[in-house]
Amino acid sequence: QRDHLVYTNADLTGAAATGSQAIFAAANDRVDLLASTSYLFELFLSVTNGITTCTKALDFSGGTATFTAFRYWAMAQHAAINTTGTAQSSVHVNQAASTVILATGTTDWFIAARGGFTVNVAGTFLPQFAFSANPTGTVLIKRGSFIKLTPVGGTSDIIIGPWA
Repeated sequence: QRDHLVYTNADLTGAAATGSQAIFAAANDRVDLLASTSYLFELFLSVTNGITTCTKALDFSGGTATFTAFRYWAMAQHAAINTTGTAQSSVHVNQAASTVILATGTTDWFIAARGGFTVNVAGTFLPQFAFSANPTGTVLIKRGSFIKLTPVGGTSDIIIGPWA
């Protein structure tokens, strides 16, 4: 098995609306995952939007795959590009369901996340994000946003290399 990767080489227009929406363009927004397989993932999501204050959530439950385990950490911040921010949000999550990662704020923001999950029933994996309120204005998923999935084995402990 090999890695699955989506990397945006151009800004994508998102929806200025509540509810979960795909992070990536329709042609590349989901991938088929295997049953009884564990995956590691890394995500970087950079977005600009209007001026209405709202929370931002990650949602990994939109596809058809089901999971026996899902755990990740995420760090996020509202800060203009190339500007040092002073307040960050971090969260430890144990579910695929929509989970607020970034507290209320406006305009430029990013989320970085890393973790792993085990697929029980094969199906599609659809990474999404959600606003708690309509952020107004244009929503742009910025160039350079990506997700990488790495299959690492089955459903028991996975050991790679000479652990003794």
